[in-house]
Amino acid sequence: TFLNKKLEELKEKIIKFSLLLENLNRNGKEGTIRTFIPLLYLDSQDKIELTQKTPFYEIFIIKKSEKDESSNSNI
Repeated sequence: TFLNKKLEELKEKIIKFSLLLENLNRNGKEGTIRTFIPLLYLDSQDKIELTQKTPFYEIFIIKKSEKDESSNSNI
């Protein structure tokens, strides 16, 4: 997907959701939703991990390596 490719382009292993929105130039509620829903899908596919320390604050996207993904598929 486009979002997965964009995450791969970013060199950091942990990315702030707000930084991703800026990088994609997606503003407002609709842009946030259009970005967040695919992230939920990638999280459910175990390609990334979404974490949030405090409700309603920053969401962190943790990229998983191919090694991480393959070890989880053996479960």
